[in-house]
Amino acid sequence: MSNRTTIRSTAAALIALALGASTASAQLGLPGFVVLEGPDDLAHFGQALALGDFNGDGLDDLVIGAPSLPSIVFGAGSIKVRPGTDSPLAPTFVLQAGDLPGGVNQGGAQFGAALAVGDFDADGLDDLAVGIPNYRVDDVFGGAVAVLYGDEEDFFAGAEFFSQAPLLGAVEAGDRFGATLAAGDLSGDGVDDLAIGVPDENLQVDGVPVLDAGAVNVVYGVAGVGLTTAGNQLLHHQRPGVDGTAGEDDRFGFALAIGEFTGDGFQDLAVGIPGMGDFLVGGQDAFGGVRVFRGGDGGIDLGSSEPLWFQGTTGVLGTETDDDRFGSALATGDFDGDGVTDLAVGVPGEDEFGFDGSGAVQILYGRPGIGLDALGDQFFTESLFDNDVDPFDGFGAALAAADFDLSGHDDLAIGAPGDDSLGVSNAGEVSVLYGTDTGLSVAGAQLVNMFLIDTLEPFDNFGWALATGRHNGDGGPDLAIGVPFRDLGGDPEVGVVVLLFSRTVFVDGFEVGDTSGWSATVP
Repeated sequence: MSNRTTIRSTAAALIALALGASTASAQLGLPGFVVLEGPDDLAHFGQALALGDFNGDGLDDLVIGAPSLPSIVFGAGSIKVRPGTDSPLAPTFVLQAGDLPGGVNQGGAQFGAALAVGDFDADGLDDLAVGIPNYRVDDVFGGAVAVLYGDEEDFFAGAEFFSQAPLLGAVEAGDRFGATLAAGDLSGDGVDDLAIGVPDENLQVDGVPVLDAGAVNVVYGVAGVGLTTAGNQLLHHQRPGVDGTAGEDDRFGFALAIGEFTGDGFQDLAVGIPGMGDFLVGGQDAFGGVRVFRGGDGGIDLGSSEPLWFQGTTGVLGTETDDDRFGSALATGDFDGDGVTDLAVGVPGEDEFGFDGSGAVQILYGRPGIGLDALGDQFFTESLFDNDVDPFDGFGAALAAADFDLSGHDDLAIGAPGDDSLGVSNAGEVSVLYGTDTGLSVAGAQLVNMFLIDTLEPFDNFGWALATGRHNGDGGPDLAIGVPFRDLGGDPEVGVVVLLFSRTVFVDGFEVGDTSGWSATVP
């Protein structure tokens, strides 16, 4: 289904309500950062995050997914929008699927499980794609995506829903269409397009069903119109022109990222396949991989298939082993400042020092006219800058890139949501590595956890989700950190989001708790 309709009156009413209400109980303003609290128990507030300028005021607005929100209908989900501001107590508003024309709040639908930002109609305003991976379409729980179009007056003034029904592929129960999203200009026409992960899509190999092999739908934007079904593509390992063979539980499309890896003017699509296993290396399971599709005139060019990247690819550091889950998270940035996009790959199941699942991050660098190359690739584990390595830290489970220190090189924030910070089980931690002319460096690496903001609590999973953008206009990108399983006031798994402002994030002192250099004037 796809039907763009207006939501102007709904959004305006919600914003007006927020402006007239006190938000002091929902967010705490402190020097250098803001903590936003979830609305209800089991909401998992902060499980997905995104920043974009939806009203064109020059500041990025923060969108927070609470996909398990139990109010109204259990598990229907919601998103909260905090407009870009330099105020510590900014008004916020909440949207659910039922607030959108044609949308319905459905139990377990998980509205807000994934988020992506792009300008899909080329009007100069960012638009928002919201994943609803368990949304019921024609009585089948196959998933959907809601697209909300930016508006100068009301943030969002139009909306439409997409499912696989009008696209290539078929609506099937449990596909989880919309579980992951990425936006960028894959066709080179100046309009952003949307890649939609369907990681539990079932495929056929020689007439035999392959469960949860996964796929990706690509929907293209049109100037003045928005996303349309015309020319949409379906990518998977059984599609002609795509190398590889689909395997059970591959989950092709579990992670997505878009960047210009060749410098040719076209953005390319990286697809994470963390469950990929023994069709390449006998006896091993879920070592994972990444497939890159090059953009071109008219969209993805299947005639220019890229190599399959995994830790067994020639020249790539590391060794593929069971349950590494290479490709579980992806992020793009120019870490060496050469003008070409590089790719960060999360390997959260990597074992280090015999610790199962401590995690790692692989960096593949883009080369002009070539694309991603194993030459000069980097392999980071926690032990390179943090002595506290434990089993199942999940280092690399979430990634986000931005030039935080305005050096001309992108930097990388790395989530380790299972980290036993200061001995507290699964409290979670985020590391920031800085870019240089030779790539990312562990020199000056910073560690962030809830101890520097509040108390450490077990199973918070600090760093489950990450997003960057210029939210308060203090000069550099800010960092939003999801803590979706934090308990509040005796209510379980409410969740919080920590928003670290640029001039705070890059002052040394996180590691030792010295906040003397933190700004007291910019919240």
